[in-house]
Amino acid sequence: MPMMPKILKTTGIWILALLLGAFVPALAFCVTLLDLSFLMLAFPITLAHAVIFGLPAALLYRAMKWTGPVCAALGGFIIGAVPLGIYMWPVDRATGANAWNATAQTIRDGVPTLQGWLQYAEFHGSMGLAGVVGALTFWAILKWGGVLRTS
Repeated sequence: MPMMPKILKTTGIWILALLLGAFVPALAFCVTLLDLSFLMLAFPITLAHAVIFGLPAALLYRAMKWTGPVCAALGGFIIGAVPLGIYMWPVDRATGANAWNATAQTIRDGVPTLQGWLQYAEFHGSMGLAGVVGALTFWAILKWGGVLRTS
């Protein structure tokens, strides 16, 4: 049986890393919610993050020779937390909105209270941790496949 050309093997490993790097955090998120039916929504979102943000970051990191797991984890946290953090920025003075959670007021006159900022940080921290899980999965597949040399 002929040997697979190296470029095809390398490309296959990158595709596998991308898919598993998106699937594992989506699955972990669904397991924490105790609802696997949410996977149909979570996986496309994590895959979009992996393709739009993660792949360019991985290529940049590779060019910069930042190929260790710590760099992958830091990049994954940023990719997981920042896009949604920008989209869900809670300050909107124009609406003058007020909101409460089960225990306290979270927004007063369109501005988050301390409780609101803590809730915002907790949510986006958990999204950042999902990014870390995805990035480390991606990194581990590349390392296992032999296409990554760590610095």
